[in-house]
Amino acid sequence: DAGEEIPDYLEMDRNTLGELLDQLARVEAAVLKYKTLDDACAAGLSIASAQTANMGIHVTDPGAGLEFNPDRPQMILFAKDGGERIPRLDIGRCDGDKFAGEEGFQPVGAVFNISLSEDHPDAFAGELDNWHIHHNTCAGGTVENANDVNAEVEVTATTATPEQCREGGGFFMPVIPTWMMHTYVVPDFDPQGGVFAMFNPSVWPVASSPDALLEIRTIRYDDSVAAPIINFSFGNIEASVGETIRFGNADGVPHTVTAGSSIDPRPQEFDSGVLDTGGTFDISFDQPGKYQIFCALHPEMQATVVIN
Repeated sequence: DAGEEIPDYLEMDRNTLGELLDQLARVEAAVLKYKTLDDACAAGLSIASAQTANMGIHVTDPGAGLEFNPDRPQMILFAKDGGERIPRLDIGRCDGDKFAGEEGFQPVGAVFNISLSEDHPDAFAGELDNWHIHHNTCAGGTVENANDVNAEVEVTATTATPEQCREGGGFFMPVIPTWMMHTYVVPDFDPQGGVFAMFNPSVWPVASSPDALLEIRTIRYDDSVAAPIINFSFGNIEASVGETIRFGNADGVPHTVTAGSSIDPRPQEFDSGVLDTGGTFDISFDQPGKYQIFCALHPEMQATVVIN
């Protein structure tokens, strides 16, 4: 609304906000050109990833180059109801100008992928854009074959070790030489955490329980250390030897609390299983030290538990 005050937390003037809104409208128009994967295939795009929970699949435009252009994102994000994760090989492929594979995918957003530079990209107006760089990534469409290497670990682009990646026919990249950012601009999929969020809780699997969210965010349990999972973050976790830590999922989407990291998962040490909204997981440690944890559904979610 042109007459309303701009919130201080946006840290931008009216002209900058207007420029940003114009850019986002252009991105939305670019995304919604592709109503279906048939449309994407007909335009020469190709399927480039598995479906990741609360994100979708990456559909690449090979003609977009590596420059920032709101009218032509490097990738379009599609997702379908009912799929927390769908392996790349199970999704399907473009067969000429038609898509052959899983039905029901809808466009949910865009991905910008531009040349890596020393400085943060100067792209969207203002300071809200959340650019990131991928490290230790397994590139290649056959990485799911590496499931045979370790039946206990589902190998994905962000969890495969170099050995598993090679076994699965992929190429392990310590650093992908581009800046990347997700931009959720489709009105039906409100990202809640901001248009430039990494994950979108409105993209499947969707779970929502406001009462459970409030309870997990505000209540401490007995003498345990409360460790709420909020906005796709574990936060800072510190406890004493033998003290119970209670993780509680205060997000609107499922998470796990799993030992290890995305490139060194160790679920055999401890694993909460899937925690739906409001779900909790108690754990204590009998030795001081630092213990790594991550979310198996959202591997970029990682933290260190400090035990004194």
